[in-house]
Amino acid sequence: MYTDKFQRSGSEINGVWLDGNGKPVSQDEIQSPNVIGVIGKTDVFTLGFLLNHTEGGISLDDPTSKNRTMRAGGIVILLYIQYTNRETFNQNTFKYYYKPHLIPDTYYKSEQPIYTKDIAKRKIWDRHGVRVIVLQIG
Repeated sequence: MYTDKFQRSGSEINGVWLDGNGKPVSQDEIQSPNVIGVIGKTDVFTLGFLLNHTEGGISLDDPTSKNRTMRAGGIVILLYIQYTNRETFNQNTFKYYYKPHLIPDTYYKSEQPIYTKDIAKRKIWDRHGVRVIVLQIG
């Protein structure tokens, strides 16, 4: 049985991006091509926006505890999307929040073997990057 009372698509709900301190990022700070929480539009954000609004701002050139840059070692970010209808007495009023969190002392690495005609001369591509794990809650 379908009911539209408790079901909405993302473009029908107000959304808010929370910075590392839990404070909302204003719509004035969200520059194009980023779109977050605008009714009638699908949310889109760049990796740069995610990095700038996580834990007070992250640069991939920042050092890690292992004396490497985040760019060289890779990083892992948890992106929580919390849905709620408990902010008002009207349970038909839905809202969601993005809450990014950098996982300290982690890295992200992917290795890919590249085989040539001679198996003894294979190459290993050692890649490091940004891993984003999205968790829906609420």
